[in-house]
Amino acid sequence: MAASHWRLIIGLIAGVTVSACGEVGAPQSSVSQSVSVSNPVALSTGAQLSAVCSGCHTGETTAFASLSGLTASELQEKFSVYVEDPAGTTVMHRIARGYSEAEIDAIAAYLGAEEGTP
Repeated sequence: MAASHWRLIIGLIAGVTVSACGEVGAPQSSVSQSVSVSNPVALSTGAQLSAVCSGCHTGETTAFASLSGLTASELQEKFSVYVEDPAGTTVMHRIARGYSEAEIDAIAAYLGAEEGTP
């Protein structure tokens, strides 16, 4: 996994809000106390949303297509195929349909290589 993906994952974990537990049997209103963990890395929307992609598209296996080297426009095009296919029932169809157009643009911009680079 690329170092940038590890930084992304660590940043996401560090930014998680942790709920502290109260005593057993205590009323719900007194149980929830939120403790925030400071996020050492400011992450863009695209970086946050694309963390899910690294679960399958690592490039370490041939079972899933690698996203490495694809431009932002190529990624947007691939996403649109999944979003617009009314008969599509794969996991990618379902995942892609869950994102807004702005979120897809942010993911593509974050993961996409600069236009014209391999």
